[in-house]
Amino acid sequence: RARRRYRENVARGDNAPYHDVLRLMRRRDELDMGRANSPLRPAADPHIVDSEYLNVQEVVEAIEHLWQ
Repeated sequence: RARRRYRENVARGDNAPYHDVLRLMRRRDELDMGRANSPLRPAADPHIVDSEYLNVQEVVEAIEHLWQ
């Protein structure tokens, strides 16, 4: 997620270092997981698709495979 956000930022002209983007995302995740109302947590029975090295079509196919 941080790499994607970093690339999006660079494309918009924001040249903040990658480690700053990663640090801010980790901090935001900590805050979201620790909030009192609706804390960010995974479902009890998640199906995880690691999309780091997949294109959009491959992600769709992986999700369709899980659905079937």
